[in-house]
Amino acid sequence: MLEAIRTSFEQRRFDHFAELFSENALFETPYALAQSHSTFCGKREIAAHFAQVRTSPLEALIHVENVHMRVYNMTEMNTFVLEFSVTLTRKADNQVQTLNSSIAILKLEAGEIQHYKDFPNATGLASAAGALNSYLAALAE
Repeated sequence: MLEAIRTSFEQRRFDHFAELFSENALFETPYALAQSHSTFCGKREIAAHFAQVRTSPLEALIHVENVHMRVYNMTEMNTFVLEFSVTLTRKADNQVQTLNSSIAILKLEAGEIQHYKDFPNATGLASAAGALNSYLAALAE
């Protein structure tokens, strides 16, 4: 399951990632921008969110080369902390960068994701993509 998550991110197959969730799962990004929706309930809503992520402006600016995932087992059964780093190429100038991309807290039940709380490094990703000024302007709104 955990390797399927990493592979989905590396291959930018967000549809495969969404399929890993249970029907009544919860996906959260607690520190999302104020104007962004940050809680998605149920597999259908999660899949719709990731369909939008796949077509986001950021995705057009970068090519993901590799996603590395470090797994920390928690004391609570079937709960993990995942630490992601990504090597990407900025399409505008072919600059290759590696950065810490997110931390996630994951709860599994019956072989499916029940709860996924994501803490992405949005500033780092925007900077690596060459879109930091646009990102900072969005924060000011």
